[in-house]
Amino acid sequence: MVPGTSLVGQIPQNPQRRAPAEFSALRGIPGRGKKKFVAIQIGGRSFVDEGVDKCLDTLQDKGGVNVLMPTVFTYGTGLAGRQVHGEPLPDHGVQSYDEIHGGSYAKVHPEFYSDSPIREVRAPELGDFDVVADVIPKAKAKNMQVSALFEEASTQG
Repeated sequence: MVPGTSLVGQIPQNPQRRAPAEFSALRGIPGRGKKKFVAIQIGGRSFVDEGVDKCLDTLQDKGGVNVLMPTVFTYGTGLAGRQVHGEPLPDHGVQSYDEIHGGSYAKVHPEFYSDSPIREVRAPELGDFDVVADVIPKAKAKNMQVSALFEEASTQG
Protein backbone atom coordinates (compact mmCIF):
# COMPACT_ATOMS: atom_id res chain seq x y z
CA MET A 1 0.00 0.00 0.00
CA VAL A 2 1.29 3.44 -0.88
CA PRO A 3 1.79 5.76 2.14
CA GLY A 4 -0.98 8.32 2.37
CA THR A 5 -3.53 6.15 0.56
CA SER A 6 -6.50 4.43 2.08
CA LEU A 7 -8.49 1.29 1.37
CA VAL A 8 -11.60 3.02 2.77
CA GLY A 9 -14.09 3.39 -0.06
CA GLN A 10 -12.32 0.76 -2.16
CA ILE A 11 -13.62 -2.19 -0.16
CA PRO A 12 -17.15 -3.23 -1.18
CA GLN A 13 -19.63 -2.53 1.58
CA ASN A 14 -22.83 -4.40 2.36
CA PRO A 15 -25.51 -1.67 2.25
CA GLN A 16 -27.67 -3.62 4.72
CA ARG A 17 -24.96 -3.55 7.37
CA ARG A 18 -23.37 -0.50 8.96
CA ALA A 19 -20.14 -0.47 10.93
CA PRO A 20 -20.42 0.66 14.54
CA ALA A 21 -19.55 4.33 15.02
CA GLU A 22 -16.26 3.57 16.80
CA PHE A 23 -15.01 1.61 13.76
CA SER A 24 -15.93 4.43 11.41
CA ALA A 25 -14.09 6.84 13.70
CA LEU A 26 -10.99 4.66 13.68
CA ARG A 27 -10.99 4.46 9.90
CA GLY A 28 -11.08 8.24 9.70
CA ILE A 29 -14.03 8.22 7.29
CA PRO A 30 -14.86 11.87 6.60
CA GLY A 31 -18.07 12.92 8.28
CA ARG A 32 -18.34 9.78 10.35
CA GLY A 33 -15.94 10.47 13.18
CA LYS A 34 -12.90 12.46 14.12
CA LYS A 35 -10.50 9.86 15.47
CA LYS A 36 -7.88 8.68 12.98
CA PHE A 37 -6.44 5.19 12.83
CA VAL A 38 -2.77 5.63 13.77
CA ALA A 39 -1.03 2.27 14.16
CA ILE A 40 2.53 1.11 14.61
CA GLN A 41 4.21 -2.26 14.31
CA ILE A 42 6.70 -2.56 17.16
CA GLY A 43 8.97 -5.22 18.55
CA GLY A 44 9.50 -6.10 22.19
CA ARG A 45 13.07 -4.75 22.06
CA SER A 46 11.75 -1.16 22.15
CA PHE A 47 9.84 -1.86 25.36
CA VAL A 48 12.81 -3.58 26.99
CA ASP A 49 15.26 -0.83 26.00
CA GLU A 50 13.09 2.15 26.91
CA GLY A 51 10.61 0.75 29.43
CA VAL A 52 7.01 -0.14 28.65
CA ASP A 53 5.41 2.99 30.11
CA LYS A 54 7.91 5.41 28.58
CA CYS A 55 7.64 3.72 25.18
CA LEU A 56 3.83 3.82 25.19
CA ASP A 57 3.85 7.48 26.31
CA THR A 58 6.24 8.40 23.50
CA LEU A 59 4.12 6.58 20.92
CA GLN A 60 0.97 8.39 22.07
CA ASP A 61 2.41 11.83 22.80
CA LYS A 62 4.78 12.20 19.84
CA GLY A 63 3.19 9.89 17.28
CA GLY A 64 -0.50 10.04 18.12
CA VAL A 65 -0.55 6.24 18.04
CA ASN A 66 -3.88 4.72 19.09
CA VAL A 67 -3.41 1.19 17.72
CA LEU A 68 -0.46 -0.91 18.81
CA MET A 69 0.71 -3.95 16.84
CA PRO A 70 3.36 -5.60 19.03
CA THR A 71 5.38 -8.41 17.51
CA VAL A 72 4.54 -11.59 19.39
CA PHE A 73 6.24 -14.09 17.08
CA THR A 74 8.95 -13.67 14.43
CA TYR A 75 12.32 -14.94 13.36
CA GLY A 76 12.96 -11.79 11.31
CA THR A 77 15.23 -8.99 12.49
CA GLY A 78 13.04 -6.22 11.06
CA LEU A 79 10.31 -6.54 13.67
CA ALA A 80 12.28 -8.04 16.54
CA GLY A 81 15.53 -6.09 16.66
CA ARG A 82 16.53 -2.48 17.06
CA GLN A 83 17.30 -2.22 13.37
CA VAL A 84 18.27 -4.39 10.44
CA HIS A 85 22.08 -4.57 10.33
CA GLY A 86 23.57 -1.94 8.05
CA GLU A 87 20.62 0.45 8.34
CA PRO A 88 20.86 3.61 10.50
CA LEU A 89 19.86 3.14 14.14
CA PRO A 90 16.86 5.12 15.39
CA ASP A 91 17.47 8.37 17.26
CA HIS A 92 16.33 6.91 20.58
CA GLY A 93 17.04 3.92 22.77
CA VAL A 94 20.19 1.83 22.86
CA GLN A 95 22.54 2.71 20.00
CA SER A 96 23.82 -0.71 18.97
CA TYR A 97 22.70 -3.52 16.71
CA ASP A 98 21.46 -6.65 18.42
CA GLU A 99 21.52 -10.32 17.55
CA ILE A 100 18.14 -11.90 16.95
CA HIS A 101 17.39 -15.58 17.42
CA GLY A 102 13.65 -15.01 17.20
CA GLY A 103 10.65 -17.08 18.10
CA SER A 104 7.90 -16.26 20.58
CA TYR A 105 8.21 -13.01 22.51
CA ALA A 106 5.43 -14.13 24.83
CA LYS A 107 5.32 -16.93 27.37
CA VAL A 108 4.97 -20.31 25.71
CA HIS A 109 2.50 -22.76 27.25
CA PRO A 110 3.85 -26.27 26.46
CA GLU A 111 0.64 -27.93 27.64
CA PHE A 112 -1.07 -26.64 24.49
CA TYR A 113 1.56 -28.18 22.22
CA SER A 114 1.94 -31.64 23.79
CA ASP A 115 0.63 -33.42 20.69
CA SER A 116 2.53 -31.31 18.18
CA PRO A 117 6.14 -31.02 17.01
CA ILE A 118 6.31 -27.48 18.43
CA ARG A 119 8.76 -27.35 21.32
CA GLU A 120 11.34 -24.70 22.17
CA VAL A 121 10.10 -21.62 20.32
CA ARG A 122 10.67 -18.97 22.98
CA ALA A 123 12.90 -16.13 21.76
CA PRO A 124 15.83 -16.01 24.20
CA GLU A 125 17.14 -12.50 23.56
CA LEU A 126 14.71 -10.60 25.82
CA GLY A 127 14.89 -12.91 28.82
CA ASP A 128 11.57 -13.27 30.65
CA PHE A 129 9.99 -10.24 28.97
CA ASP A 130 6.51 -11.16 27.73
CA VAL A 131 5.07 -8.75 25.17
CA VAL A 132 1.54 -10.05 25.82
CA ALA A 133 1.58 -9.85 29.62
CA ASP A 134 3.90 -6.83 29.97
CA VAL A 135 2.63 -4.54 27.20
CA ILE A 136 -0.97 -5.27 26.26
CA PRO A 137 -2.61 -4.45 29.63
CA LYS A 138 -0.70 -1.15 29.86
CA ALA A 139 -1.58 -0.24 26.27
CA LYS A 140 -5.25 -0.94 26.90
CA ALA A 141 -5.11 1.17 30.09
CA LYS A 142 -3.97 4.05 27.85
CA ASN A 143 -6.97 3.45 25.55
CA MET A 144 -4.85 1.98 22.79
CA GLN A 145 -6.25 -0.84 20.71
CA VAL A 146 -3.94 -3.82 20.38
CA SER A 147 -3.56 -6.31 17.57
CA ALA A 148 -0.84 -8.92 18.09
CA LEU A 149 1.53 -9.32 15.14
CA PHE A 150 2.81 -12.74 14.05
CA GLU A 151 5.37 -12.81 11.27
CA GLU A 152 6.31 -15.98 9.40
CA ALA A 153 9.39 -14.50 7.71
CA SER A 154 12.84 -15.71 8.62
CA THR A 155 16.24 -14.14 8.08
CA GLN A 156 17.98 -17.36 9.04
CA GLY A 157 19.63 -19.40 6.26
